[in-house]
Amino acid sequence: MKKSALARKVFLLFILVPLAWSGSGTPDRSATAVWYNSPPAASGFPVNLSGGAIYESSPVLADLNGDGAKDVVIGGPDAQNGCRGRLYAVSSKGDVLWDIRTRAPINSTPAVANIDDDPALEVVVGLGTAESKDCADGGVLAIRALTGEREWVFDTQDWTDHVHNGFTDGVFSSPGIADFDNDGSKEIVFGSFDQCIYMVDGQGNPLWTWDDPNRCGGHGYYNQDTIWSSPAIADLNGDGDLEMVIGADISEGNRSGDPTGGYLYVFAPDGRVLARRWFDQAIYSSPAVGDIDGDWDLEIVVGTGTWVPGTGYYVTAWDFVPNDEQRGTLQREYWWATSGRVFSSPALADLNGNGGLDVIAIASVGDGPWNGGEDNGSKVVAWDGKTGKKLFETMVCDSFGNAFNVHSSPTVADIDGDGRLEILFGHAWEVTVLNDDGTYYTDYSSSSVNDPVCRRTHEPTTDLTFWARYSVYGTPAVGDLSGDGGLEVVVGGGDDPTDQTVVPGMLYAWQPERASATASWPMFNRDPAHTSFYPRRPRLSATPLSLYALQQVGEADSVHLTLHIQNTGDQTFDWSGVAPSGVTLTPSHGTVEDDERVMVTVSTQEYAAGMHRLGDITIRGSTEDDAVMNSPSSIPVTLYVGDLYEAFLPIAVR
Repeated sequence: MKKSALARKVFLLFILVPLAWSGSGTPDRSATAVWYNSPPAASGFPVNLSGGAIYESSPVLADLNGDGAKDVVIGGPDAQNGCRGRLYAVSSKGDVLWDIRTRAPINSTPAVANIDDDPALEVVVGLGTAESKDCADGGVLAIRALTGEREWVFDTQDWTDHVHNGFTDGVFSSPGIADFDNDGSKEIVFGSFDQCIYMVDGQGNPLWTWDDPNRCGGHGYYNQDTIWSSPAIADLNGDGDLEMVIGADISEGNRSGDPTGGYLYVFAPDGRVLARRWFDQAIYSSPAVGDIDGDWDLEIVVGTGTWVPGTGYYVTAWDFVPNDEQRGTLQREYWWATSGRVFSSPALADLNGNGGLDVIAIASVGDGPWNGGEDNGSKVVAWDGKTGKKLFETMVCDSFGNAFNVHSSPTVADIDGDGRLEILFGHAWEVTVLNDDGTYYTDYSSSSVNDPVCRRTHEPTTDLTFWARYSVYGTPAVGDLSGDGGLEVVVGGGDDPTDQTVVPGMLYAWQPERASATASWPMFNRDPAHTSFYPRRPRLSATPLSLYALQQVGEADSVHLTLHIQNTGDQTFDWSGVAPSGVTLTPSHGTVEDDERVMVTVSTQEYAAGMHRLGDITIRGSTEDDAVMNSPSSIPVTLYVGDLYEAFLPIAVR
């Protein structure tokens, strides 16, 4: 069956890089200081983890204990029991805050948010794996971020391959957390190998229903095939509620009559499918959502998967177009060809500085990442979101000139403080870093390596190597651990496996020199809650565009009007207003998330009859990190003093 074969292929992926390093490319440990130059390790790092090497799980940075510093949460296997897992919280200083055993291995990335009524954060993570169905014991676990105490576990169904084996099915999908229906409480969404897509509340109670109790336990959406993709969360149709976007597999024989491939879904908060698009390849990639073309509408960007041979060599961007029935369609914006299949998830960032969002993805060469040999390797590709043109395509090579398949997704940040972004991802035993034009920032290859695809074409920007001493599969995270305004680079992995039967887990953190606090896509799915959403820049709108004050001769000394200061972007901004003489604003400053009403008082006592141009009210918006579009905005104020007349029109009401 499909899932069993896929499980074996995932296991091969895990062992590919360690075996590849056992040949001539293995570095000489007796001379490590000669061949690599890593940035300084962050204070207290690397950290030894009690379980085995970290594979699929990526680090999440969040302030767990409220001390103002970012801590690290990451999951992995339990070295003592392959059917169990470990979940860790590590402080910004490298102290292990808690280390708990879980009932199944962790191959998803934890999400961090406040999901219930208390003020403390929770960690939510998927449990289970595709490698061994006989000990999957899958589900989703929620624990207290401060203490590591379990709050609840949601059980998936026992349904892989439509066979009941006594174990609930694994969750590879990383949960996403948000307040979908704007009621003040958070919901959690994820997909599962039991072929279902779920939404649960902050106490782990399922919120969707399915008409057949034998599918998804009657409380999920039954896709009829496995789900590897993690969700993205955004308000696609502008109705104030959030939608969930997620990819999935599909095999022929499904109820819709579609061929084998994959689906891209858009779900409403109540579980209705607002849109669904069939692909000729399974969708393992997690979608990213942002306004990439600058039209102020959101686009969905997604890669493919690795199931169907000979297809899936592309990344696509889609517009969600709602219709009158509160549903919609996915309309293709871009279809970008790649040199191979795209397992990992795209990132969004303005690489070329044109004010738009560019798309960065990593594609395997050919039908990788499962097969080796001459098809091994990956390429990092970037496209301009405004024009759709390819910005660069770079072959991924390590410091020895080796090219392996990349399982990591890219992250994007300015790690050296030069005002330009870098692209980071795990590859081989390193975190590789590219410049914003696709050239190498970290040291790579040489001019004399055997593999021609990895011979140097340019000198790297630095001689740095973020060396992790073992295979790096997960996505690196970038954030300010030390609290000095700079950035650290964090990734999970293992320790040197020499003379060890079990590779121990490690958490690495480096402190690049002169790092700034600028990170566009700082971790897997962008933020600790895993929304995979790049917010639109704050945008100032002041209405009405002009203010007209009307005053009857001889009456009151002032006129009151209302001005609306609106933010049509996705990030709050501070505003301040300056009024002309005789005009007062109440309030005159503040912070606007959506809409703030301002009372405008116009003094009329010194004006004779006639029309008076009083001047402009000027509204300015500001943030710490980003420009506010349409700032400043000017609203002319005009006063008319004279005779006013009222007209009454007849009206019939039925």
